[in-house]
Amino acid sequence: MTVTTLHAWAQRGPGAAEASGSALTMWAADGHRLTLTQNGVPVLLARPSADWFALHVLALGNYQSPIPPIRATVARSIADGGPMAWGSWVHDALAASPFGPLRAGHWCLTYSDNAPPLSGGHTVAWDFSDAPPFIPLGGEAAPDRVAAYRRLAREDALAPVVSWWVSGLAAYVLLDGTCRLEAALAEGVPVPMVTLIETSPDRQSRHFAEIVALYEQRALGHARPDADRAQAWFARTLAALLAAAAQEGMTTALALPSGVARWDELAASYGWGDVVAEVEG
Repeated sequence: MTVTTLHAWAQRGPGAAEASGSALTMWAADGHRLTLTQNGVPVLLARPSADWFALHVLALGNYQSPIPPIRATVARSIADGGPMAWGSWVHDALAASPFGPLRAGHWCLTYSDNAPPLSGGHTVAWDFSDAPPFIPLGGEAAPDRVAAYRRLAREDALAPVVSWWVSGLAAYVLLDGTCRLEAALAEGVPVPMVTLIETSPDRQSRHFAEIVALYEQRALGHARPDADRAQAWFARTLAALLAAAAQEGMTTALALPSGVARWDELAASYGWGDVVAEVEG
């Protein structure tokens, strides 16, 4: 899976939700109990399995995509501009949305040419040798929309799915694109993906320092460096390390008010016990 950094920016202002700074917010309690809320409404519960080899997740059916539907004519127009154009479309949609995860801080968008598989059931295996899967937040794909998107997929004009890398889940959360994902799979074509990642300027600075040190060692350390080869190597290394820095993003999670008691209360109200019994029984 080839990953390219499209945009990086510092988000200003408090965001859509006054208390947390964003409409889509991750909360944490002891025992790695995680809750994702959207404007205060729970949309996802997660907790590690008893052996800590997997993560149990439960989408609660309350989620609303922060990305508005895209018309076919608009999709065809943006597709002509390639990945950078899709990155601008996602950035603008998220910045204008009252339902997304943006909060004050540093963010970037990356583009990959083929999305990972969608997680099945209520368990995400923590197998770090494979690409992290998607965790869907919405419901089932609508057949009529899938049919419309299949035509765009055949035209190579299908908008990428939009994900959010959540480090606490060690997985991608699917913000938008369930129907587009189904359409691409039905047509047997790659599923492009734009991913939103919360980044750390300090971590990125360390990666830039690594790039410069490696360049000095490999290129400038020779008596008669080959300038063209050195420049090509520098460009490749820069792209690879930028992608690695983005992938190491650490997602902000706030302390869940009332902690374990509140998480357990939510879990009981949404039938968490049945989920665990189903996957571990």
